[in-house]
Amino acid sequence: MASTPLPILFATSSEFGQANVILAVAQELANDPRFSVHVLSHQKLEGRVAEINSSGKIKSPITFHAVEVPRLEELFRRHFVHIQHRPGFPWGVTGHTNLINGVLGFETSEYITAYLACRKEFEKLRPAALVLDPIFWFGHDAARSLGMSYITLGPSSPKDLAGPTLPKKAIYWKYPL
Repeated sequence: MASTPLPILFATSSEFGQANVILAVAQELANDPRFSVHVLSHQKLEGRVAEINSSGKIKSPITFHAVEVPRLEELFRRHFVHIQHRPGFPWGVTGHTNLINGVLGFETSEYITAYLACRKEFEKLRPAALVLDPIFWFGHDAARSLGMSYITLGPSSPKDLAGPTLPKKAIYWKYPL
């Protein structure tokens, strides 16, 4: 008797830099009959998932779930974020501040809509494993509010993500980059 495949849900931003790692792992797991693979993201990522499904390189298709979430590209444009800066510590701090405004520049209503959409999909699918992009903030909040455990998978190292939270800005002077 064949068992029902365990659902694995990957939730990610739709930008290539963020989604590439998630899609690579999802594609690999789509070849394992023990799992049904799902990807949740902005509608813009659906075409890339369709390309993977039609490539002939996977045994089971990946199911795409579109949610209304703000795209980082839109946030950067909205805040006119310029990450490039002159050399030196003071300019680097300014560039870093601009980056944070671009990544966290949601309107309250956008964030709540995205959070509720993620929460609804998580409740509906109840995945055996939930894998989240590190900067898919609304997904993290939705998972936490539901008491769900999850795995974080993305293109950045933990140092890059946790560094700014180190006391006395130690990321800039104590640890090698």
